[in-house]
Amino acid sequence: MPIIDLLISEAQFDQSQQDKLAKQLTQTLLECDVTSNNPKAPAINWCYIHEQPSGTVYVAGEPEHKPHYRVAITIMQGAMSEPVKQQVVHDMTKVILLAEGTPFNPMNAARVWITIHEVLEGNWGAAGQVYRLNDLMNYLSKD
Repeated sequence: MPIIDLLISEAQFDQSQQDKLAKQLTQTLLECDVTSNNPKAPAINWCYIHEQPSGTVYVAGEPEHKPHYRVAITIMQGAMSEPVKQQVVHDMTKVILLAEGTPFNPMNAARVWITIHEVLEGNWGAAGQVYRLNDLMNYLSKD
């Protein structure tokens, strides 16, 4: 049940680029420990792209000169190990910079900030009920 929220500058990407970006970010997140290689997993991964109006992003109190990106990943607590978190952050950064058309280097990567929010056990609700990591695992393991 992971959720990706990507904040981008308005008109940074056209619709087809946003579609591709959402697909690639989702695929990257599907590599996490719980959902990796599970055919049911894509249907429970959502991605929202939020366009921030031009002139409303500031860096050091000044209008941004190059686009900056914020990705918030919401997952169930325990769904990703520390090494997988590192890999997801690295790979999502590369995906965003590739979509932008810039090389992956420390200066460009510093414009992509990713936060991972782990929802405590028993605090995730969907379909009118509370789900726990074990419920998710059971869902993914059923034929």
